[in-house]
Amino acid sequence: MSSPIRHLCAAVLGAVALMNGAVAAEPAFLDDVSIVAMTADDKQALKEGVLHFLDKNEDGGKQTWRHPGNAGMTADLSVDKTVMLEDGRSFIFCRQLGLVLRAGGKEQDLSRKTCTQKSGKFDIAGLDPVAAVHPPFLSDVSVAQLNKKEKASLLAAAVEALKGMEEGRTAAWSNKGLGNPQPLRVALTVSNTATKPGGFRDCRDLTMVLSAKNTQQTLVRRSCEGRTGWMDIEPGHEHDD
Repeated sequence: MSSPIRHLCAAVLGAVALMNGAVAAEPAFLDDVSIVAMTADDKQALKEGVLHFLDKNEDGGKQTWRHPGNAGMTADLSVDKTVMLEDGRSFIFCRQLGLVLRAGGKEQDLSRKTCTQKSGKFDIAGLDPVAAVHPPFLSDVSVAQLNKKEKASLLAAAVEALKGMEEGRTAAWSNKGLGNPQPLRVALTVSNTATKPGGFRDCRDLTMVLSAKNTQQTLVRRSCEGRTGWMDIEPGHEHDD
């Protein structure tokens, strides 16, 4: 971040820390690293490097971190999408952290969205909660046989609704022009937007009412932000900005 922005952030976050009193306890850092056994010193060195990077770099910044005592351990760091959110009487800052760790000839992507804690420090230590288990998206549709184009188009409509549609609004989708002679209409409604307990990840309910011939089917799925900040509606789906 530029110097004036850093000073503003420090002032706001300092006030937040004073208002909230005690520093929030941090869980163990990088417990999900699987490519190398990290010592306490390794974890502390990487933690300090990441925190320094987050504090000193503006959105779009990139840097290669190198372990000061282990030449074989490096990490590619990047940062993007900084936002300031109001949480009751206080403010928090969230940034998208890119973190690819390399060690012993292997690499692991540990990228995540990170937000400031009550102490004013970024929570790069927290582990993501276990994701809800859902069947593959649209696999439970029974009122129609969807072709590949229909599935891709409806998935895109669902992602767009979850990403930006206002609470309680309904969007309409149809399979017209997608190669299926049997008409299908879907009403997509987003509701119950809330913050995931124990963190700052948004969750939303997506209700889809599918109408085909004289048959209707209602499907409801709750989706929460994953580490990259996108609503996790289908594992592996590539979202476009």
